[in-house]
Amino acid sequence: MAGIFDKLRNITLGNIHTLLDAVTDWNAIGSVKQRVRDMGEAQKNISVESAVAKSAVKEKTRGIANLKVQIQTVDDSINLVLEDNDPSNDHMAEPLEAKMIALEAELKNEEAELEQGKLLAEQLAKAAERVSAEYQKALKRMNELIMLDKSAKAQEKAASAMEAVADVASGAAEASVDNVANRIKDRSTRARARMDLAIGSMTDQLDVDMVALQAKDRIAKRRAAMQPAADAPATDAPAEAKVEAKE
Repeated sequence: MAGIFDKLRNITLGNIHTLLDAVTDWNAIGSVKQRVRDMGEAQKNISVESAVAKSAVKEKTRGIANLKVQIQTVDDSINLVLEDNDPSNDHMAEPLEAKMIALEAELKNEEAELEQGKLLAEQLAKAAERVSAEYQKALKRMNELIMLDKSAKAQEKAASAMEAVADVASGAAEASVDNVANRIKDRSTRARARMDLAIGSMTDQLDVDMVALQAKDRIAKRRAAMQPAADAPATDAPAEAKVEAKE
């Protein structure tokens, strides 16, 4: 059982202390992410090793209790041999005493190992608490940096988009206004020209119509003037001629 405590102490705690003492750039996402990965792995490992250490302490405690029972049994047996008032069997007490000496030596070693195991279990528990705290710290910092990075990237994209729009606007705003104004003026000029053409066409047509009406009117007057001379009916003779005829 001594080997397991030595292994845990030399390997686990050594690695944990090295990890905890490692320098981390808390402003670099890559460094913090690596820290989180290392701490997460360390947290799993130390949880397992801490559980192993606690289990070893319990097993060691049970072993010591059994040793004490064995020692007490041998001690009782020695007393029985020596207290039976039969010196002929006292020699049987010597091997029992030798066995008891071996058990007491083993008990002493086991008790020392138990104290070592308890100390190691306590150290592992404290290391686990520190690793857990460091892991939470690294995880929180990583999340903060990721959010800051996302926010910065979003702001950079927005700024780039706004700058692009501003560049286009500043370079083409006046030109765009002038182009629109020129197009409106051109439309106005074309519309005015079309109106002038339409008005001119209407005026010419009115003049033609007026001339035609005047011509018709004058022809009618001419016909009216010519009709009495050519087509007028015969009229009665003057009254004096009629009188003369009667006479």
